[in-house]
Amino acid sequence: MCYPGRAERIGEPLAEDLPMLARDIAGALGEFADLPLTLFGHSMGAPIALETARALEASGVPVAHLFASGSRDAPLPEAAQEPDEEQVVVEELLSMGGTSHDMMDDALFRELVLPYVMGDARLYHGYRMPAQPLLRCPVTVVTGDRDENTDRRPWTSLTTASVAQVTVPGGHFYLTEEPPHELLRAAMSAAGQTGTGVPTAIDGSRS
Repeated sequence: MCYPGRAERIGEPLAEDLPMLARDIAGALGEFADLPLTLFGHSMGAPIALETARALEASGVPVAHLFASGSRDAPLPEAAQEPDEEQVVVEELLSMGGTSHDMMDDALFRELVLPYVMGDARLYHGYRMPAQPLLRCPVTVVTGDRDENTDRRPWTSLTTASVAQVTVPGGHFYLTEEPPHELLRAAMSAAGQTGTGVPTAIDGSRS
């Protein structure tokens, strides 16, 4: 999914409300309501996938599986203050390995990318997750074994279905070098999706 304010949607205003963005995504997926859907959300994309799945299920569209990547099955941390300084966000992104120092030193990159990176930070930190409604789909949580910046959600209490926790080698951006293709294939095969399903990636933190 391409969020507003970047790539081919760069002329659109940035999203300011995470559940509203998720409802927009769910609406865009409505045309696939007759097919099993697997959602894959990385980092900020994990809570967006959560709210998208909630919106789909509320409208009567079943979700076959939800992957919460760059997340961890753990209690919610205390609400963090929204970052309001560009350099703070830049340093956080660099520490996670989301981009390189050379790219951050490029004036055009900073002009085009940093506005939506700052917008993503505000969107993520401004989100307050309600405990309800519960999902009805299984969830797989995928965490890099060196990820110290992982999203935290009490996934086992957010769905009535099963929750699996998978740890893979790597940091927050483990999927850059080792995408979890086999996990996705196995889940879609179990849901009868192989060759027919619509896996939807909801990735909120990769530049």
